[in-house]
Amino acid sequence: MRKVVLARASGALFCGALAAVLLSPSTTRGYAFLGGSLDLTQRDFRVFDNFSDPEANDNTTPDPNFPGAVGARLAIWKAVAEWGSTLRYDGLGDPTQPLGLGSGGANFDSSYQGAAPSTGDPNSNLFGELAGASGGVFAFTELPIQDGWRILFYRDAAVWHDGPGTTAFVQGQVHMDLQGVATHEYGHALGLAHSLDASATMFSVPVGTVTNFRSIEADDQAGEVLVENGLGGGGSLSNAFPFDPARNPCAQPELYGVPKTNSQGVPAALYVSGRPHLVTNDLIVGTAAGIANAPCVLFSGPAPAAVPFAGGTLLVGGPWTRHGVQTFDFVGSVTYSIPIDATMVGTRRFYQIWFQDPGDPFGIGLTDALAVQFCP
Repeated sequence: MRKVVLARASGALFCGALAAVLLSPSTTRGYAFLGGSLDLTQRDFRVFDNFSDPEANDNTTPDPNFPGAVGARLAIWKAVAEWGSTLRYDGLGDPTQPLGLGSGGANFDSSYQGAAPSTGDPNSNLFGELAGASGGVFAFTELPIQDGWRILFYRDAAVWHDGPGTTAFVQGQVHMDLQGVATHEYGHALGLAHSLDASATMFSVPVGTVTNFRSIEADDQAGEVLVENGLGGGGSLSNAFPFDPARNPCAQPELYGVPKTNSQGVPAALYVSGRPHLVTNDLIVGTAAGIANAPCVLFSGPAPAAVPFAGGTLLVGGPWTRHGVQTFDFVGSVTYSIPIDATMVGTRRFYQIWFQDPGDPFGIGLTDALAVQFCP
Protein backbone atom coordinates (compact mmCIF):
# COMPACT_ATOMS: atom_id res chain seq x y z
CA MET A 1 0.00 0.00 0.00
CA ARG A 2 1.33 3.43 -0.98
CA LYS A 3 0.17 6.95 -0.20
CA VAL A 4 -0.01 10.22 -2.06
CA VAL A 5 0.05 12.97 0.54
CA LEU A 6 -1.13 16.55 0.66
CA ALA A 7 1.26 18.44 2.90
CA ARG A 8 2.62 21.88 3.69
CA ALA A 9 6.33 22.57 3.59
CA SER A 10 7.51 26.18 3.48
CA GLY A 11 4.07 27.18 2.30
CA ALA A 12 3.86 24.54 -0.42
CA LEU A 13 1.92 21.37 -1.01
CA PHE A 14 3.98 18.45 -2.13
CA CYS A 15 3.56 14.80 -2.98
CA GLY A 16 5.43 12.20 -0.96
CA ALA A 17 8.50 10.65 -2.48
CA LEU A 18 6.39 8.35 -4.65
CA ALA A 19 4.20 10.95 -6.33
CA ALA A 20 6.98 13.54 -6.60
CA VAL A 21 9.09 11.31 -8.82
CA LEU A 22 6.13 10.55 -11.06
CA LEU A 23 5.87 14.17 -12.23
CA SER A 24 7.45 14.66 -15.61
CA PRO A 25 8.27 17.96 -17.35
CA SER A 26 6.14 19.05 -20.26
CA THR A 27 5.75 22.13 -22.39
CA THR A 28 2.20 21.29 -23.46
CA ARG A 29 0.50 20.11 -20.28
CA GLY A 30 0.72 20.33 -16.53
CA TYR A 31 -1.06 17.16 -15.50
CA ALA A 32 0.67 13.87 -14.71
CA PHE A 33 -0.47 10.34 -13.94
CA LEU A 34 0.17 8.20 -10.87
CA GLY A 35 -0.13 4.99 -12.89
CA GLY A 36 -3.07 2.60 -12.85
CA SER A 37 -6.73 2.90 -13.78
CA LEU A 38 -9.98 2.44 -11.90
CA ASP A 39 -11.68 -0.90 -12.29
CA LEU A 40 -15.36 -1.01 -13.28
CA THR A 41 -16.31 -1.71 -9.67
CA GLN A 42 -14.68 1.42 -8.23
CA ARG A 43 -17.10 4.24 -9.10
CA ASP A 44 -18.83 4.23 -5.67
CA PHE A 45 -17.77 6.18 -2.57
CA ARG A 46 -18.85 6.65 1.05
CA VAL A 47 -18.06 9.02 3.91
CA PHE A 48 -17.25 8.02 7.48
CA ASP A 49 -18.16 11.24 9.28
CA ASN A 50 -15.83 11.06 12.27
CA PHE A 51 -14.61 14.65 11.78
CA SER A 52 -14.10 16.11 15.25
CA ASP A 53 -13.88 19.83 14.48
CA PRO A 54 -17.25 21.56 15.01
CA GLU A 55 -16.47 23.62 11.91
CA ALA A 56 -16.46 20.42 9.83
CA ASN A 57 -20.13 19.79 10.56
CA ASP A 58 -21.68 23.19 11.26
CA ASN A 59 -23.55 23.37 7.94
CA THR A 60 -26.87 21.72 8.80
CA THR A 61 -28.87 23.20 5.91
CA PRO A 62 -30.20 20.42 3.63
CA ASP A 63 -29.46 20.75 -0.08
CA PRO A 64 -31.96 19.24 -2.56
CA ASN A 65 -29.11 18.46 -4.96
CA PHE A 66 -27.46 16.27 -2.32
CA PRO A 67 -30.33 14.63 -0.42
CA GLY A 68 -29.67 13.26 3.06
CA ALA A 69 -26.21 14.78 3.46
CA VAL A 70 -25.14 17.72 5.62
CA GLY A 71 -21.87 18.89 7.13
CA ALA A 72 -18.73 16.97 6.14
CA ARG A 73 -20.65 14.45 4.06
CA LEU A 74 -22.25 17.23 2.03
CA ALA A 75 -18.91 19.02 1.48
CA ILE A 76 -17.22 15.81 0.30
CA TRP A 77 -20.13 14.84 -1.97
CA LYS A 78 -19.85 18.28 -3.60
CA ALA A 79 -16.11 17.71 -4.09
CA VAL A 80 -16.67 14.43 -5.90
CA ALA A 81 -19.58 15.85 -7.93
CA GLU A 82 -17.29 18.48 -9.43
CA TRP A 83 -15.54 15.69 -11.37
CA GLY A 84 -18.88 14.75 -13.00
CA SER A 85 -19.63 14.88 -16.71
CA THR A 86 -22.46 17.39 -16.27
CA LEU A 87 -23.89 19.74 -13.66
CA ARG A 88 -25.23 18.10 -10.52
CA TYR A 89 -28.96 18.78 -11.14
CA ASP A 90 -29.08 22.61 -11.35
CA GLY A 91 -25.46 22.97 -10.20
CA LEU A 92 -26.35 25.01 -7.12
CA GLY A 93 -24.91 24.52 -3.66
CA ASP A 94 -21.57 26.32 -3.75
CA PRO A 95 -21.49 30.14 -3.83
CA THR A 96 -17.82 30.08 -4.89
CA GLN A 97 -18.68 28.31 -8.17
CA PRO A 98 -21.03 30.51 -10.22
CA LEU A 99 -20.87 28.07 -13.15
CA GLY A 100 -22.17 25.26 -10.95
CA LEU A 101 -20.98 22.01 -9.40
CA GLY A 102 -19.98 19.61 -12.15
CA SER A 103 -19.21 22.40 -14.62
CA GLY A 104 -15.70 21.01 -15.02
CA GLY A 105 -17.20 18.35 -17.27
CA ALA A 106 -14.48 15.80 -16.49
CA ASN A 107 -16.67 12.86 -17.59
CA PHE A 108 -16.65 10.94 -14.32
CA ASP A 109 -20.04 10.16 -12.82
CA SER A 110 -19.63 8.68 -9.35
CA SER A 111 -22.16 6.96 -7.12
CA TYR A 112 -22.58 8.22 -3.54
CA GLN A 113 -23.44 5.30 -1.28
CA GLY A 114 -24.05 7.23 1.95
CA ALA A 115 -22.40 6.98 5.34
CA ALA A 116 -19.77 4.36 6.16
CA PRO A 117 -19.72 2.67 9.59
CA SER A 118 -15.94 2.94 10.02
CA THR A 119 -12.75 4.01 8.24
CA GLY A 120 -12.58 0.54 6.70
CA ASP A 121 -9.45 -0.55 4.87
CA PRO A 122 -7.30 0.96 2.07
CA ASN A 123 -9.67 -0.45 -0.59
CA SER A 124 -12.93 0.84 0.95
CA ASN A 125 -13.54 3.79 -1.43
CA LEU A 126 -14.27 6.18 1.42
CA PHE A 127 -13.33 9.47 3.04
CA GLY A 128 -12.71 9.82 6.77
CA GLU A 129 -10.59 11.42 9.47
CA LEU A 130 -7.46 9.96 11.05
CA ALA A 131 -6.35 10.93 14.56
CA GLY A 132 -3.15 12.91 15.01
CA ALA A 133 -0.86 14.59 12.51
CA SER A 134 2.15 13.60 10.45
CA GLY A 135 4.83 16.15 9.67
CA GLY A 136 2.58 18.78 8.14
CA VAL A 137 0.58 16.29 6.07
CA PHE A 138 -3.07 17.37 5.73
CA ALA A 139 -4.55 14.39 3.90
CA PHE A 140 -3.51 11.42 1.80
CA THR A 141 -4.85 8.96 -0.77
CA GLU A 142 -3.91 5.31 -0.46
CA LEU A 143 -2.75 3.54 -3.63
CA PRO A 144 -2.94 1.56 -5.88
CA ILE A 145 -6.41 2.55 -7.09
CA GLN A 146 -7.21 -0.42 -9.32
CA ASP A 147 -8.84 -2.38 -6.50
CA GLY A 148 -10.06 0.54 -4.41
CA TRP A 149 -8.78 3.61 -2.59
CA ARG A 150 -9.18 5.51 0.69
CA ILE A 151 -8.74 9.20 1.51
CA LEU A 152 -8.01 10.23 5.09
CA PHE A 153 -7.65 13.71 6.63
CA TYR A 154 -5.36 14.21 9.65
CA ARG A 155 -7.41 15.49 12.59
CA ASP A 156 -4.71 17.70 14.13
CA ALA A 157 -3.17 19.00 10.90
CA ALA A 158 -5.74 21.81 10.57
CA VAL A 159 -9.15 23.07 11.62
CA TRP A 160 -11.43 21.54 8.97
CA HIS A 161 -14.33 23.60 7.55
CA ASP A 162 -17.32 22.26 5.62
CA GLY A 163 -18.37 25.52 3.92
CA PRO A 164 -20.35 26.11 1.79
CA GLY A 165 -18.92 29.64 1.75
CA THR A 166 -15.27 30.61 1.62
CA THR A 167 -13.18 29.32 4.49
CA ALA A 168 -11.59 32.27 6.30
CA PHE A 169 -7.83 32.45 6.75
CA VAL A 170 -6.86 32.97 10.40
CA GLN A 171 -3.41 34.39 11.16
CA GLY A 172 -1.31 32.01 13.25
CA GLN A 173 -3.71 29.07 12.80
CA VAL A 174 -4.10 26.46 10.09
CA HIS A 175 -7.64 26.38 8.68
CA MET A 176 -8.38 24.21 5.65
CA ASP A 177 -11.37 23.83 3.37
CA LEU A 178 -12.64 20.26 3.52
CA GLN A 179 -14.32 20.45 0.12
CA GLY A 180 -11.25 21.88 -1.61
CA VAL A 181 -8.87 19.28 -0.18
CA ALA A 182 -11.38 16.49 -0.95
CA THR A 183 -11.61 17.65 -4.59
CA HIS A 184 -7.81 17.57 -4.89
CA GLU A 185 -7.47 14.18 -3.21
CA TYR A 186 -10.25 12.62 -5.28
CA GLY A 187 -8.23 13.59 -8.34
CA HIS A 188 -5.52 11.28 -6.99
CA ALA A 189 -8.11 8.52 -6.56
CA LEU A 190 -8.89 8.95 -10.27
CA GLY A 191 -5.22 8.43 -11.12
CA LEU A 192 -3.86 11.98 -11.36
CA ALA A 193 -0.57 13.09 -9.81
CA HIS A 194 0.21 16.71 -8.96
CA SER A 195 0.04 19.15 -11.87
CA LEU A 196 2.57 21.74 -12.97
CA ASP A 197 -0.26 24.08 -14.00
CA ALA A 198 -0.78 26.76 -11.35
CA SER A 199 -4.48 27.09 -12.25
CA ALA A 200 -5.25 23.41 -11.71
CA THR A 201 -6.94 21.77 -8.74
CA MET A 202 -4.13 19.20 -8.85
CA PHE A 203 -1.46 21.93 -8.58
CA SER A 204 1.05 21.22 -5.82
CA VAL A 205 1.05 24.67 -4.18
CA PRO A 206 -1.85 25.87 -1.98
CA VAL A 207 -3.49 29.27 -1.95
CA GLY A 208 -4.65 30.10 1.55
CA THR A 209 -7.20 27.57 2.73
CA VAL A 210 -7.45 25.93 -0.75
CA THR A 211 -11.06 26.94 -1.34
CA ASN A 212 -9.79 27.52 -4.89
CA PHE A 213 -9.27 23.77 -5.28
CA ARG A 214 -13.05 23.19 -5.29
CA SER A 215 -13.41 23.93 -9.00
CA ILE A 216 -11.51 21.72 -11.44
CA GLU A 217 -9.97 23.55 -14.37
CA ALA A 218 -8.90 22.88 -17.96
CA ASP A 219 -5.70 21.04 -17.06
CA ASP A 220 -7.57 18.76 -14.64
CA GLN A 221 -10.11 17.96 -17.36
CA ALA A 222 -7.36 17.27 -19.91
CA GLY A 223 -5.57 14.87 -17.60
CA GLU A 224 -8.71 13.18 -16.31
CA VAL A 225 -8.59 9.50 -17.19
CA LEU A 226 -12.09 9.09 -18.62
CA VAL A 227 -13.43 9.49 -22.12
CA GLU A 228 -16.55 9.57 -24.25
CA ASN A 229 -17.53 6.17 -25.54
CA GLY A 230 -16.79 6.97 -29.17
CA LEU A 231 -20.37 6.86 -30.48
CA GLY A 232 -20.00 10.43 -31.72
CA GLY A 233 -21.73 13.70 -31.00
CA GLY A 234 -20.94 13.67 -27.30
CA GLY A 235 -24.43 12.40 -26.56
CA SER A 236 -23.44 9.21 -24.78
CA LEU A 237 -20.77 8.93 -22.13
CA SER A 238 -18.70 6.01 -20.96
CA ASN A 239 -19.51 4.18 -17.76
CA ALA A 240 -17.14 6.52 -15.91
CA PHE A 241 -14.09 4.51 -16.92
CA PRO A 242 -11.32 4.88 -19.50
CA PHE A 243 -12.92 2.58 -22.07
CA ASP A 244 -16.33 1.69 -23.43
CA PRO A 245 -17.78 -1.31 -21.53
CA ALA A 246 -19.85 -2.24 -24.59
CA ARG A 247 -16.68 -3.11 -26.44
CA ASN A 248 -14.90 -6.41 -26.11
CA PRO A 249 -12.60 -6.45 -23.08
CA CYS A 250 -8.98 -5.59 -23.69
CA ALA A 251 -6.19 -7.20 -21.70
CA GLN A 252 -4.40 -4.90 -19.31
CA PRO A 253 -0.75 -4.26 -20.31
CA GLU A 254 1.59 -6.50 -18.31
CA LEU A 255 5.00 -5.74 -16.86
CA TYR A 256 7.51 -8.58 -17.04
CA GLY A 257 11.17 -9.25 -16.36
CA VAL A 258 13.53 -7.85 -13.74
CA PRO A 259 14.73 -4.23 -13.96
CA LYS A 260 18.41 -3.49 -13.59
CA THR A 261 19.30 -1.68 -10.37
CA ASN A 262 20.69 1.76 -11.17
CA SER A 263 23.90 3.22 -9.72
CA GLN A 264 21.86 4.83 -6.93
CA GLY A 265 20.68 1.41 -5.74
CA VAL A 266 17.11 1.68 -7.11
CA PRO A 267 15.59 -0.92 -9.46
CA ALA A 268 14.59 0.87 -12.67
CA ALA A 269 10.96 -0.30 -12.63
CA LEU A 270 8.37 0.78 -15.17
CA TYR A 271 4.82 1.96 -14.45
CA VAL A 272 1.91 2.16 -16.89
CA SER A 273 -1.36 4.09 -17.08
CA GLY A 274 -4.23 4.15 -19.54
CA ARG A 275 -5.48 1.34 -21.77
CA PRO A 276 -4.27 -0.05 -25.11
CA HIS A 277 -7.54 0.90 -26.91
CA LEU A 278 -7.65 2.66 -30.26
CA VAL A 279 -10.63 4.74 -29.06
CA THR A 280 -9.14 5.95 -25.79
CA ASN A 281 -5.56 6.19 -27.09
CA ASP A 282 -4.24 7.15 -23.65
CA LEU A 283 -1.52 4.56 -23.01
CA ILE A 284 1.50 5.90 -21.12
CA VAL A 285 4.61 4.13 -19.83
CA GLY A 286 7.34 5.63 -17.68
CA THR A 287 9.82 5.12 -14.90
CA ALA A 288 10.67 7.09 -11.79
CA ALA A 289 14.01 5.36 -11.22
CA GLY A 290 16.25 6.87 -13.86
CA ILE A 291 19.25 9.17 -13.46
CA ALA A 292 18.56 12.88 -13.16
CA ASN A 293 19.11 14.76 -16.44
CA ALA A 294 20.44 11.65 -18.24
CA PRO A 295 19.26 10.77 -21.77
CA CYS A 296 16.97 7.79 -22.28
CA VAL A 297 15.08 6.07 -25.08
CA LEU A 298 11.98 3.88 -25.22
CA PHE A 299 12.36 1.04 -27.71
CA SER A 300 10.03 -1.76 -28.77
CA GLY A 301 10.01 -5.03 -30.66
CA PRO A 302 7.62 -7.75 -31.86
CA ALA A 303 8.69 -10.40 -29.31
CA PRO A 304 9.92 -10.75 -25.74
CA ALA A 305 13.49 -11.74 -24.93
CA ALA A 306 15.68 -12.56 -21.94
CA VAL A 307 19.26 -11.82 -22.98
CA PRO A 308 21.89 -10.82 -20.35
CA PHE A 309 23.21 -7.43 -21.36
CA ALA A 310 25.44 -4.84 -19.62
CA GLY A 311 24.68 -6.12 -16.14
CA GLY A 312 20.96 -6.24 -16.81
CA THR A 313 18.59 -8.05 -19.15
CA LEU A 314 17.52 -7.16 -22.67
CA LEU A 315 13.83 -8.07 -22.50
CA VAL A 316 12.71 -7.08 -26.02
CA GLY A 317 13.54 -8.99 -29.19
CA GLY A 318 14.32 -7.30 -32.48
CA PRO A 319 13.96 -5.79 -34.91
CA TRP A 320 13.69 -2.77 -32.63
CA THR A 321 11.91 0.54 -33.08
CA ARG A 322 13.08 3.63 -31.20
CA HIS A 323 10.34 5.88 -29.82
CA GLY A 324 12.25 9.08 -29.23
CA VAL A 325 15.17 10.21 -27.10
CA GLN A 326 14.19 12.09 -23.95
CA THR A 327 15.96 13.37 -20.85
CA PHE A 328 15.05 12.39 -17.32
CA ASP A 329 13.86 15.28 -15.17
CA PHE A 330 15.71 16.47 -12.08
CA VAL A 331 14.43 13.55 -9.98
CA GLY A 332 15.01 10.85 -12.61
CA SER A 333 11.48 10.56 -13.98
CA VAL A 334 10.27 10.25 -17.56
CA THR A 335 7.03 9.31 -19.33
CA TYR A 336 6.33 8.20 -22.90
CA SER A 337 2.96 8.26 -24.64
CA ILE A 338 2.37 5.29 -26.93
CA PRO A 339 0.13 6.52 -29.78
CA ILE A 340 -2.20 3.85 -31.18
CA ASP A 341 -3.38 3.73 -34.80
CA ALA A 342 -5.62 1.32 -36.68
CA THR A 343 -2.67 -0.72 -38.02
CA MET A 344 -1.72 -1.69 -34.45
CA VAL A 345 -5.11 -3.17 -33.51
CA GLY A 346 -4.83 -6.91 -32.93
CA THR A 347 -1.04 -6.84 -32.65
CA ARG A 348 1.17 -7.43 -29.62
CA ARG A 349 4.30 -5.40 -28.88
CA PHE A 350 6.95 -5.21 -26.16
CA TYR A 351 8.57 -2.08 -24.69
CA GLN A 352 11.66 -1.29 -22.57
CA ILE A 353 13.60 1.87 -21.63
CA TRP A 354 17.38 2.18 -22.00
CA PHE A 355 19.21 5.07 -20.31
CA GLN A 356 22.67 6.39 -19.59
CA ASP A 357 23.95 5.79 -16.05
CA PRO A 358 27.48 7.23 -15.65
CA GLY A 359 27.82 5.70 -12.17
CA ASP A 360 27.18 2.18 -13.44
CA PRO A 361 30.17 -0.05 -14.38
CA PHE A 362 28.68 -0.50 -17.88
CA GLY A 363 27.46 3.10 -18.11
CA ILE A 364 23.86 2.18 -18.89
CA GLY A 365 20.59 1.27 -17.21
CA LEU A 366 17.68 -0.93 -18.28
CA THR A 367 14.12 -1.08 -17.00
CA ASP A 368 11.88 -4.10 -16.87
CA ALA A 369 9.56 -4.45 -19.87
CA LEU A 370 5.91 -3.99 -20.87
CA ALA A 371 3.82 -6.36 -23.00
CA VAL A 372 0.89 -4.72 -24.79
CA GLN A 373 -1.98 -6.25 -26.77
CA PHE A 374 -3.64 -3.46 -28.79
CA CYS A 375 -7.44 -3.43 -29.13
CA PRO A 376 -10.08 -1.52 -31.14
